[in-house]
Amino acid sequence: MKKGLIIAAGIGLLFSACSKDYLELSPTSSLSKSNIDKISKYSPHLGEATLNGLYAYNVKVGSGGTTGHDDFGQKGYDIYTDMLTGDMNANQLKYGWYGNINNFNGTSNFTSTENYKGWRFYYYEVILTF
Repeated sequence: MKKGLIIAAGIGLLFSACSKDYLELSPTSSLSKSNIDKISKYSPHLGEATLNGLYAYNVKVGSGGTTGHDDFGQKGYDIYTDMLTGDMNANQLKYGWYGNINNFNGTSNFTSTENYKGWRFYYYEVILTF
């Protein structure tokens, strides 16, 4: 009897806890397109502020998700690509901020933060535009 009562109480709790009122369908970490359209009616400067936020993200320290000194936004990734394509010659760079990239060690190890930073930066850049 006691076991059946506990099971019934558990099932009752389960069904009472599943309400659509508790489900947040729109993302709360950023503004959605529909929210921006609604808010723009009352605050016409929101579009300009959003654009300023995108520009600020391009030079934000740590935008790649790390605390490294080479993680400083778009220009940091410009240096990455210059080294990887041979546009920038750094013969004596064996250690330091871009040592792994210059020696092609960072790109051969998929767990390296050099791979993670670029993907994270551009992923959030795309997310912020929508």
